[in-house]
Amino acid sequence: MGKKGMFLVSAAGIMWGFVGIFVTHLASMGVSTVGIVTLRMGGSALCVAMFIVLSELACGRSWDEIAGLFRCSPRDLALIAAMGFLGLGVSNLCSYQAMQLVGVATSTVLLYTGPVFVGIASALLYGEPLDGQRCVAFALNLFGSFLVVTNGDVSGMSFDVFGVALGVFAALINVVYVLGGKHLAGAHDPRVLVCYGFLFAFIGLLPIGFPFRDVTRVAGLELASWSFVFCLLPSAVAYLLYMAGIATGLEAGKVSVLASLEVVSASLVGVLLLGDPMGAASAAGIVVVFLSVAAMNLNIAGKRASYTLGLLAFIREEWVQANFKAKTARLYW
Repeated sequence: MGKKGMFLVSAAGIMWGFVGIFVTHLASMGVSTVGIVTLRMGGSALCVAMFIVLSELACGRSWDEIAGLFRCSPRDLALIAAMGFLGLGVSNLCSYQAMQLVGVATSTVLLYTGPVFVGIASALLYGEPLDGQRCVAFALNLFGSFLVVTNGDVSGMSFDVFGVALGVFAALINVVYVLGGKHLAGAHDPRVLVCYGFLFAFIGLLPIGFPFRDVTRVAGLELASWSFVFCLLPSAVAYLLYMAGIATGLEAGKVSVLASLEVVSASLVGVLLLGDPMGAASAAGIVVVFLSVAAMNLNIAGKRASYTLGLLAFIREEWVQANFKAKTARLYW
């Protein structure tokens, strides 16, 4: 189950790497930041809801059984609403706004402070270990993300106070989605959690700036096709994989580090599809991000213990054999 969860979360992170292509194209068409986020949340909620209904009908479920999947207690529904509105809607909005204030490089690096916040919160709430090995993994992850995004050049980074605060806040409140999903995944269908999350994010963002004014202004076949693929693949499918990975019982700290493969995927997408240059520092950053994933998942303590026990057993065996030879020699003489 652990390997399955790691694969699912990693696949989600890789799919998120394609988000930049859609955001850039929709923005070039004249859709505002709020419009892009709101469109993504609403369209993804619809995609996931249709997937749940059609897959359950294909399995012979009745409409009453399907409706039962969506029933939640008021307490759980309140947590899901917080996951959706804060962890998805507000987090995305703050991140995109930070990009406008401090640039893409700075905001992306700030967003990848998220694994540190998740590691601290999961240690406090769920008792997950926060030892030296994990601290090294978090540090490697942040440093690798920094190299990938900036190519080692800090001249393009900006430090506007409000923009930096928004970027850090986006990373901080994303913790709500990770830990909320971990808390509820065992009690509810992960697909329903994703659907409700998108729905509450959509409802919460609707009053902010009336985003569909600019959407209706550029409405057409091109907008519809790009929006459909955007809402389906790097949004609905990616989050379904992500929540399914969390539902396997994967530790929250590992989830956040594995999801950071998004920055590696985004860099490779830029190089392979958009013709962006790949600097030496960015290539080194990709290696460092993979090292952080390895550092998070290696059982170093267990291996050290097994090596120690093996060494002790070897020493004991050598001592027994030497003692036996000595006794045999004495008996012979």
